Amino acid sequence: MMRPPCWPDGKPCPNACAHQHYQRTVYNHTPLYGPWDRWRMAGGRLVSPHGDWIGPGLLDRWMWRQMRMFEI
Repeated sequence: MMRPPCWPDGKPCPNACAHQHYQRTVYNHTPLYGPWDRWRMAGGRLVSPHGDWIGPGLLDRWMWRQMRMFEI
């Protein structure tokens, strides 16, 4: 695992930045912000705060159907 320079081996996580780096590099978890607060990206999936997820193919099909519903 690649640790950030501020986090030496064998020591506890020193700050939030190092913790986020660890989550991204080890678990492939990327938190989102603003209206998407508490959502995250995990690999190629969008994960809800409740742990439900949707992949890009399914999301693309769902958005396409939604767009078709509102066309006149």
